[in-house]
Amino acid sequence: MTTWELIKSKREEANVIASQMSQMLTEKRGALDTEHQAKFDEMSIKINSYKKEIANLESAYDASKINEKETRSLVGRDTETATVTESDTEVSEKRSKAFSQYLRCGLSKMQPEYRDMVLQGMTPEMRSLTAGGIGIVGDRQFYNGLFESLKNYAGAIEAGATVFSRSDGNPFSIATVDDTSNAAAQVAEAGDTFAVAVSGADGADPSFSVKTLTPKKYSSKWILLSLELLQDNAFNAEQYIYNAASKRIGRQLNTDITTTLKTATTGATTASGSAITYADWMGFTTSLNYAYRKNKNKVKIELSDAVLTKVRSIVDDSHRPIFLNMANPQEGVTEYLDGFQYVVNDSFDTLTASGDLGVIADHEQAVGIASVVNPVVVRADQLFMEYGMVGFIVFSRHDYTLLDSAAIRLWKAHS
Repeated sequence: MTTWELIKSKREEANVIASQMSQMLTEKRGALDTEHQAKFDEMSIKINSYKKEIANLESAYDASKINEKETRSLVGRDTETATVTESDTEVSEKRSKAFSQYLRCGLSKMQPEYRDMVLQGMTPEMRSLTAGGIGIVGDRQFYNGLFESLKNYAGAIEAGATVFSRSDGNPFSIATVDDTSNAAAQVAEAGDTFAVAVSGADGADPSFSVKTLTPKKYSSKWILLSLELLQDNAFNAEQYIYNAASKRIGRQLNTDITTTLKTATTGATTASGSAITYADWMGFTTSLNYAYRKNKNKVKIELSDAVLTKVRSIVDDSHRPIFLNMANPQEGVTEYLDGFQYVVNDSFDTLTASGDLGVIADHEQAVGIASVVNPVVVRADQLFMEYGMVGFIVFSRHDYTLLDSAAIRLWKAHS
C-alpha cells in the first residue's frame, strides 16, 4: 500500500468515527449520560490519534514530493524571472547528493566535487567551521522538508502565521500600524453649507510601531543512527534526521510561541473554572472583532486537546452540536467548531482555574515568525563510536512576535 493510499484509508476510518460522534450528539440533543459520554470521549481520543497519524503520513508524503512541487510551481512563469533549465536541475540534484553523501560518510570521505559543492556559497566563518568538522549548511530541500514537518508540531505555523524566510540570522524590523481608533471624516465642498470640525481621535495619525525579530538558535540535540543504517542505500537518512529534528525543535518552538500568544489581549473568561458552557464559547468567539472574524477561512482557533474534548460536547441553544465534520475525498475529514477550523496546541492549559485555554485569531495578521533557511547539520563520527553509532545535531534559527494585536484574542478560565 502506497503512502497516499494509506492516508486515504486513515481518513475514511476517521470519517466513520467522526460521523458516529456527530450522530450521538444529535440523537441525545447534546445531553450525554455517563455511558454515552464515556463512549464519546473514547471516540474523541481515537479520532485525535488518527489525525496525528494522518499528519505524520502527509508530512512524509509532502517531503517526498518537494522537488516535484517546486518544479511544477515554476511552470507558466515569466522565463526571464523563473527559468528551469537542465543545468539548474542537474545542479540541484548534485547539491542534494552532496548533502546526502555528507550525512552518510562525513566531510573527509566525500568525493572532491561534492565536498567543494557543500562549501560553495558559505561565508568565510561558515567555511572555517565546516573545515574544522563542525557541520555544514543543509540544502534548500532539507530546509523545506524540515519546515514542512515542523508545521505538525508548531500550532501557530499550522494555523497560518506569517513566516518571514530569511537567508541569514541578522535582526530585522517589521513596521506595524494600529489604526483602529480612526475613522474617515465628511468634509465640505464648494456650495455645501455644512462644516465639520476635525478633532480628537478623528484627526489623529495612525499609531506606528516597529517589531524587531532576532532569530534564536534551536538545537535538536543528538540524533543517533547506526553505521548499518547509514550504509543501507534503501534507508532515507535525510528524511529520518529532519523528521526527528522537526519533532524536537517544533515542540520547543511551539512552547515558546505559545508563551507569546498568551500575552494577547484577553477576549473572554469562562464563568466557571471547571466547566464550559455555550455562553462561554460564544463570548470567546465573538470577542474577536467581526472585521477579522467574518472570514472564517482565515480565522483559526488554537486550544489544547483536553479543552477540545470539553468543547466538542457543547450544543447551541437549539441543541445542535457546535462540533461538525465534513468529509472530502481529497482533503479527508475537516472538523469545525461553530464554523471555525481549529488546531490542537497542547502548550495551552487544560481547564483549570485561571488557565489560558486558547486563542482565536487571524494568524496571518496576528503572528509573525522569522525562519532562517540555512539549518546547520553537525555530524559526529567518533563521539558515539563505542556504540556503533553516528550522531547528528540540527541547528535551526527562529523568532516570533505578535504583529496586529487586534487580530487575536485570548480565552481564559475563571479563577
